[in-house]
Amino acid sequence: MATSGSKDFSPDVAEFIEEAFERCGKELRTAYDAITARRSLNLLLADWANRGLNQWTVSQTSVSLLKAQPIIRWILTIPLLLLMFWMLLFVDL
Repeated sequence: MATSGSKDFSPDVAEFIEEAFERCGKELRTAYDAITARRSLNLLLADWANRGLNQWTVSQTSVSLLKAQPIIRWILTIPLLLLMFWMLLFVDL
């Protein structure tokens, strides 16, 4: 929930898939592309969970923020970068 002066960032799966395609220099053209990308993402996340790489583990942490601190941008893009890397390796586009 956003408070005054803040913004929520909660893209859905379709936006992550579209962004991954764009970052790979590809275009999401058909519904089949989106369906297979979603299936691949589900398989990737299931594989990570089976290996103990659970992306949804809750842990409490504290981060001191400075104005315009660039590290936050990197933290937010790590899951997307992992998806892009996986697509480059395993998806025949």
